[in-house]
Amino acid sequence: MENNIKALFEQNYYGLVELSCRLVGSNETGEDIVQDVFVKLLDKDTVLPKDTQAAKSYIYAMVKNASLSHLRKVKVIHNYRQVNPATEISDEDLLENIIYAEAINQLYASIRNLPEASQNIFKMAYIEEKSNLEVAESYGISINTVKTQKRRAMATIKKVLFPVLRSIKILLF
Repeated sequence: MENNIKALFEQNYYGLVELSCRLVGSNETGEDIVQDVFVKLLDKDTVLPKDTQAAKSYIYAMVKNASLSHLRKVKVIHNYRQVNPATEISDEDLLENIIYAEAINQLYASIRNLPEASQNIFKMAYIEEKSNLEVAESYGISINTVKTQKRRAMATIKKVLFPVLRSIKILLF
């Protein structure tokens, strides 16, 4: 069976590529579509008709359908991009977003590694943006204790994040 598919490929490849190229308007895309059709035939162990002409017609129909499907997909993508042009993102923007997300992950991981009291004070002061007085009143501690805990937590986090930030700086600049 694989030999039949291979023989059909060798005998009809250029004609199938030409058909697909005429439908999709691109030689490279046409070649890709034809190759994809034959890969599907091999992967699915498709039983082709024994009659050579019927098998050839079947493969031509598959290439035609795959080409038209490709055109529909391209049209949908084109229409979507016209309606939603802001949703496209460049590789550079994507990389920056990934780096930013990873930096945030590292920040929260370093906060989780702080002692519990320091974690709570740090989160209230920097994430919830509470004043030193509000934090002190919330935990029943002095403002100076809050300042000391914030300073120690920040120093610890900087030690952890400094190598990460240096790497990001190297990557971006």
